[in-house]
Amino acid sequence: MIRLTDVTKIYKTAERKTAALSGINLEFRKSEFVSILGPSGCGKTTLLNIIGGLDKYTGGNLTFNGKSTKTFSDGEWDTYRNSTVGFVFQNYNLISHQNVLSNVEMALSLSGVNSEEKRRRAIEALVRVGLEEHLRKKPSELSGGEMQRVAIARAIVNNPSVILADEPTGALDSKNSLQIMNLLKDISKDRLVITVTHNEELAAKYSTRIIKLKDGKVISDGNPYKSSDEGNLNAIKARKSSMPLSVALKLSLKNLTAKKFRTGLTGIACSVAVIGIALVLSFQNGLNIFVDKLQWDTMSSIPLTVASTATDYSVYADMIFSSVNSAGSESSGNIISESVLKDKFTLYVKHNLSAMTESTTVKNYITENYIDYVKKIDKSKTDYNLIYNIKKNIYKSVILNDAGVNRSVNALTYNASSWNQLPSDKSIVLKQYDLYGKYPESSNELMLVTGKNSTVSDTMLTTYFLDIYSNGKDSYSFDEFLSGGYSNYNLALNNDYYAEGVNGYYTENKQNIADYMVDNYHSTLSDIAKNGIKNEINGALGTYADKIYAYTGNTENSIPLKIVGILTLKEDTTYGMFASSPIVYTSGLTDLIKAQAGGGICNGVTYGESDILKAQKSDFTKNILTKTSETDNPKNNANLLKNLGWAEVPNTVYFYPYTFSDKEYVKNYLDAYNEGKTEDEEINYVDSVGVVLGLVKVLIDGITKVLLILTSVSLFVSAIMTAILSYVSVLERTKEIGILRSIGARKIDIVRLFNSESVLLGGGAGILGIILTLIIEIPLNAFLKKATTIGGLAVLSWYHALLIIILSAVLTVLAGLIPAMMAGKRDPVKALRSE
Repeated sequence: MIRLTDVTKIYKTAERKTAALSGINLEFRKSEFVSILGPSGCGKTTLLNIIGGLDKYTGGNLTFNGKSTKTFSDGEWDTYRNSTVGFVFQNYNLISHQNVLSNVEMALSLSGVNSEEKRRRAIEALVRVGLEEHLRKKPSELSGGEMQRVAIARAIVNNPSVILADEPTGALDSKNSLQIMNLLKDISKDRLVITVTHNEELAAKYSTRIIKLKDGKVISDGNPYKSSDEGNLNAIKARKSSMPLSVALKLSLKNLTAKKFRTGLTGIACSVAVIGIALVLSFQNGLNIFVDKLQWDTMSSIPLTVASTATDYSVYADMIFSSVNSAGSESSGNIISESVLKDKFTLYVKHNLSAMTESTTVKNYITENYIDYVKKIDKSKTDYNLIYNIKKNIYKSVILNDAGVNRSVNALTYNASSWNQLPSDKSIVLKQYDLYGKYPESSNELMLVTGKNSTVSDTMLTTYFLDIYSNGKDSYSFDEFLSGGYSNYNLALNNDYYAEGVNGYYTENKQNIADYMVDNYHSTLSDIAKNGIKNEINGALGTYADKIYAYTGNTENSIPLKIVGILTLKEDTTYGMFASSPIVYTSGLTDLIKAQAGGGICNGVTYGESDILKAQKSDFTKNILTKTSETDNPKNNANLLKNLGWAEVPNTVYFYPYTFSDKEYVKNYLDAYNEGKTEDEEINYVDSVGVVLGLVKVLIDGITKVLLILTSVSLFVSAIMTAILSYVSVLERTKEIGILRSIGARKIDIVRLFNSESVLLGGGAGILGIILTLIIEIPLNAFLKKATTIGGLAVLSWYHALLIIILSAVLTVLAGLIPAMMAGKRDPVKALRSE
């Protein structure tokens, strides 16, 4: 079975060579109980380690079932130890942080046995040695004899051909010694058992063969053996031993949990760096979310715009980037080559002013063909709003206090042109606002827009004639506002608003409010009294007095308009789409104004073309209202018609994409229109919000990168600390390394074991850091909201959290790689001797 031929073992040191074994020639039977005796230092344990493959012989040969081991690789020796040999040591060599069952299962784990089979065989082995009641106990909870029986169970569980026992009773009392020898005697009935012992009495009583050594040589052999044939040369066909990753992780986890206090402190220390990085990324993510939300909000109030005239702020952004990125080199506006920059005391000018002046203003001549193209856009990706800059002749009945008397006056709403038109998709509006009352549907229905907490300034209330005496009031109930006179306006038709004058020119039926009050209520007073009343009225109306006119035309045909709902800005919305005006209307009102001005049907009513529009169309060489000459220019003509309440094409188109990806679709769709067209024919859009907020995001990302570099330093410091702790762990677990190698663990398995510990430590620190970060974010966001009124500035994304955990684990593995590789190279014999 096992044959040693002229085996020698020489230990080399710097000073000398020592022969531990000299010319050993022995052969062992497949089933016998062999005891090796001899004085200390005679080579007994060395011989046992060579037979077991823990130590390598210097000369000679060792064969197993006729197969020479002279050319064995490290992997073959590992497989040999795992499948062929079972070790029993004097000091038991159990893994302290594993329970009894797990210690016995370890050899089977390296053999690749499945969990169910592994558990069954381990329990059978423990039952055989009489430890069925101690499966879940730790080694420290057992007596010496019980621990040795665990070691025997571990040795036999993989059904090896050879059991090697080094002083198996050396640390036991006589009673336990007899129990252990009886066990080994029983085991030797079907396999080879070789023991090293000093106890000649026990050896004589239990052994079937006694071999004595002295000075590294065999001096006697009580029952020598020589086989008659070479046996099976292919005897070793066992599966290569390998430690599964799950086993490595389990061993590492139990080791870490066995040292809870140290593991906890290390985890907290490493998590500090994780918290720093996580908080930086939280702020980056939170700020980006805020900017995206701000862009989404402002994308509604300042949407993607195609207008007759607009300002393109992207030019300013390009100038900023140009000045930052091309100082001293090149820019798109002006090239300064390196060869020019000879004198550092010379100031060079970059000519951007003319380019800026030319390119910041976008002018478009919007045509019916373009509007037809716009109407074909994918409605599932964007809503759009056609804005006609036509004049709205709207007035409201207000009560003015005139020398203590309340007078009713139909005051023209001079700023009706700033009212906002609602997009056709009301879901866009209701994303930003809460609605009270009814959402407008008809052409004569309006809505009032308020800020957060239902606030609206008294300036707005007065300016839009909602309540010109609002300065003394603090609040209104919604029902009061919707049901009272605050909500009523009127639209004057063109034929009532305009009156034909001399020479075919038209005038507006309106009069300055102060003059109107004097003429209608104080016409009999002296000029001095009239001027006093005018001054009093103008003083009451403030800076807007010179803009306010009374409507003096016919009111019988006027169309009543009414505020039917109130919009309140939602708490999580920063900037609403209707910030410029508290009054909003539907596109139906535009259709109504166009119909009554130019003729058409609206809301079931047929209108003829208004007189003033007919007069204007008959002669485009003059402006029928201003009495000035006009050239017959299509653009001028269009502006004249818009001023009279009629237009064929809108002067502005607003696009409201539903997502940021949809926004890119809209841009690409609009760009496609310009393909093949001349510069004059092109119609360009403006995305001012995207450009400006894109610049903000660039700045946020830049600052984040700097902060990440700074906080990453602490992560590398923690990695160094992890490397030190890994090295300490290697020193502490040296004996465990020897134990694992003795049952067949490979060098790479040992490296994997300590890498697993690093992964658990680093990953655990990462998870702890993420948890602490999420906890810290709660009071931090509360503080920031109180300080800035902006909520959720620190929001850690799940993918950043996962990335940080992985990064923490990878760094700790890299940091612990050198100690892990050192552990893999440990001599198993020396490792087993360590304490």
